[in-house]
Amino acid sequence: MNEPSAYAALFTLGDIEGSGEHRLWVSCIAQSCVDAASRDPEVRGEMIEWLASDDFEMICGLASMRAEAVRSIIEDIMTTESKRKAFDYRDWE
Repeated sequence: MNEPSAYAALFTLGDIEGSGEHRLWVSCIAQSCVDAASRDPEVRGEMIEWLASDDFEMICGLASMRAEAVRSIIEDIMTTESKRKAFDYRDWE
């Protein structure tokens, strides 16, 4: 089996079986992974600012995820080498 993607690993950090509201906040975190892999420098710049914000900490809390772990995964996705792994759906098992 291949190394699990960073994106798939994100969803092991919280309980995604929660309420619709909980799934909404998890979806916000998922979108941040997509934005982190963007080739648009403006989008990536906004992501870097968001990672340092109180809003990021709050959203992670609402998603029942540890902000430090989520931040680490998003920063990993932002690296060139990890972008390919982050969205390799074959690893999602």
